[in-house]
Amino acid sequence: MLKTFPFFIWKGFNSFEDFDCVIENELSDISPTRRVESITIQGRNGTLHKSNGDYESFSYEIKDITIPKNKLSEVKKWLQGSGRLITHNDIDKYWNATVLMSNAFEFKNNWGWYYTFDITFECQPFKYKVVENPSTLSKGENIIYDSGTAVARPYFEFMSSGGDITIEIENNIFTLLNTQAGLITLDSEKGLAIFDGSIVKTRGDWRALKLMNGKNLITIDGNFKNATILKRSVWY
Repeated sequence: MLKTFPFFIWKGFNSFEDFDCVIENELSDISPTRRVESITIQGRNGTLHKSNGDYESFSYEIKDITIPKNKLSEVKKWLQGSGRLITHNDIDKYWNATVLMSNAFEFKNNWGWYYTFDITFECQPFKYKVVENPSTLSKGENIIYDSGTAVARPYFEFMSSGGDITIEIENNIFTLLNTQAGLITLDSEKGLAIFDGSIVKTRGDWRALKLMNGKNLITIDGNFKNATILKRSVWY
């Protein structure tokens, strides 16, 4: 692989290695825009700005891509739908993205030997690690370090022995109520706790189950054989 040659990976396929795509320009890195509401109040000068910490999705355009004539059909089939987008300048992270289909792709024929085209992806705001392994949690205090730049919404698994299981993060307590013995999954991003296909009752604010950049203290209590956390670290 040519480390300095621009390429992108879409749905697990490398634009250069798998489809002989040559990209004439260096690929950029983009940070999302915070969603801000401007509020004008009669009788008050200026404008107020309100934000709930949300970020906008954005368009990521890759221009001037050249492919051999014999790769045209394969590339048309490849560049569709939704998946993970990785660029060569940040190879260990990905965006969740969708190929924008508002305009038809134009593949320009160059003397019958090769084609050139541009493509635009709609990317969700944050990047995630391509490979992230879960960390083990013990009963009592656990220190979890998060290297991301934005708030992470982790995923937990508990092999419960039955009864309540409590999770305390930064003085906020969240409880899995009256669990049955077996595997409990807790997805803070979706706001769901599941046991054997059924929803587990909970108490507490789902928004409290978050990780900040740096050191996070997580205290676990209850009866369980083992527990893990997948941080799902995110970057702007």
